[in-house]
Amino acid sequence: MKKEVKDRSIKHIDEGLKSVSVSLDLTSLRDISLWLNKVLNMVGLSKLEKLIDSYVEAGILNETLGNALRSMALVVDSLRNENVRPEVQAQIIIELLTLIKCGKV
Repeated sequence: MKKEVKDRSIKHIDEGLKSVSVSLDLTSLRDISLWLNKVLNMVGLSKLEKLIDSYVEAGILNETLGNALRSMALVVDSLRNENVRPEVQAQIIIELLTLIKCGKV
C-alpha cells in the first residue's frame, strides 16, 4: 500500500501561529530558534524535518505549526551554514518578527 504524500508547503511562521491562535512572545521565539539550532547541530535539517513530521503525526503539533517550525528551521539552518552564532540567529529572527508586527516591513 502506497503511503499518502502530505502537502509540506512551508508557510510564514506568523501565518502558522495566527491560524492556530497561538501567540508567542519574543522570548519564546528566541527559545524556539535556539532549540532548532541545537537539534540541527545534532541531527541536521533532513532528520529535523522528519522529527517534526513525527510530532505532527503523533498529534503533538498540528500541521500548521509543523509547517511554521520547518520554515523557521530553514532560516536557522541557513544562518548556521554561514557560521552565525545561535544567539545572533535568535536575535535576527526576533528583530525581523518585531519589524513585521510593528508594520515596518
